[in-house]
Amino acid sequence: MFAQFAVAGVVAGTLLLVMNLLDLPSALAISVIVLVFVESAVGYLLLRYALGPTDMIARCLMYVRGEPLLRPLPDRGDPASVNSGLSLLLTTILDGTTKKDAQPTASTDQQPLRDLLAALPIGFVALDSHHHIIAANSLAPICTAPDGQRRIQLDFANASESLDVWLGQVSGNEIEAEKIWSHIQNVAPDQPDRRIFDVIAHYRQDFPSGIATVVITVDRSAEYEGQEDNADFVALAAHELRGPITVVRGYIDILDQQLGAQMTPDQHALIDRLNVSAKRLSSYVNNILNASRYDHKHLKLRPTETMVTNIIDEVKNDMDLRASTQNRSLVWQIPPELPTVAADQSSISEVLTNLIDNAIKYSHDGGQIEISAALQDDFVAISVCDHGIGIPPVVASNLFSKFYRGHRSRDMVSGTGIGLFISRGIIESHGGQIGVESTEGQGSTFTFTLPIFSTVAEALASDNHSLIRDDLGWIRNHSRVRK
Repeated sequence: MFAQFAVAGVVAGTLLLVMNLLDLPSALAISVIVLVFVESAVGYLLLRYALGPTDMIARCLMYVRGEPLLRPLPDRGDPASVNSGLSLLLTTILDGTTKKDAQPTASTDQQPLRDLLAALPIGFVALDSHHHIIAANSLAPICTAPDGQRRIQLDFANASESLDVWLGQVSGNEIEAEKIWSHIQNVAPDQPDRRIFDVIAHYRQDFPSGIATVVITVDRSAEYEGQEDNADFVALAAHELRGPITVVRGYIDILDQQLGAQMTPDQHALIDRLNVSAKRLSSYVNNILNASRYDHKHLKLRPTETMVTNIIDEVKNDMDLRASTQNRSLVWQIPPELPTVAADQSSISEVLTNLIDNAIKYSHDGGQIEISAALQDDFVAISVCDHGIGIPPVVASNLFSKFYRGHRSRDMVSGTGIGLFISRGIIESHGGQIGVESTEGQGSTFTFTLPIFSTVAEALASDNHSLIRDDLGWIRNHSRVRK
């Protein structure tokens, strides 16, 4: 660069001298000098742009020859290099050429390692720093997305967080991190070529050859499908139980109505406890059935415009009765001026029932539980706050996974471990979020959000309430109203 501008200076000085000898106007002389320097600058920039790929290739060749580098290796995951095809060339140089100090048989010595990776009964995927696939073996669950990019085909709907979410949290923030998922399917249960995996992801900042993350998938379809057959049987049994439970609840209501005036206070309390137990059993059955539908992508939701107070009114009397029979009290703090929300009222009532029921179970005797709602940007946030035993941080991160229950909760109270799982599925299918804040020994606050109806009315009208968007396309028979 300096040589080029030095030459430009010499040329400009010569021109200036000639123009003075010819007595040309000074303005013309200045214009010519400026033009010379501008032309030199533009030429330098064009030359640098044109030689940029050559410089990157040269650095890669020096690296594989074992020569010292003054600058680091180029980033093969850079979008400009990927789009131009230069990334493929750089990868070929770095991965297909041996270093100068290597033995002549080094490339052939690597072949047994490649054969071993191909023969292992596991899937292997290498990702770059931009989470793009740069290598994978034949057993890895890979698909081609509509945009032409290869992607890992795994469905993390049943997990507390997906691979992409986890990578977004650790990339650039951790030196090294690892995450394990179990029971992760590649497609919905009713789709062909369905497989179920245990997944291990390992991230490290200083992986060689441009690799940032290694993902290993272990196909455990045979074992997990047997468990799913058992789960399907449980769902079928739960479905058959709905009829008798409905009959029991009906007879309890009849007894309460017809004999209420003749019963003593103790008998009234007994009827109340029977009623609460029957309704709780009905809630368990509904959770099991909805979890099965959610797993099979058949959970159908119909969000409509409704008021939060309407949802509250649907569960308030039942929840007050449940709390009183357990010597707890509920405090309802729902402002009437909240905007309408987009919600499947029956499903959101089920979510609210699950959260309040958990708050009752994990509160202390005589405890108070507050149910509140507030405006939060384009959403209405509904919270259930208790002052009970609280949740340890290691447990809180897994609470919304299917069948997960902490050791302490298993010992203290009954439950199925799917109430929060299906609640998360319902809320996320509405386009909202659900989470928890808790301090062990002081209590927990569960909060979920619902979109304000006016913000999603157009999407609801065009969506026909029957589609949910995932990373690889559209899955039928779900409802997500925010994209």
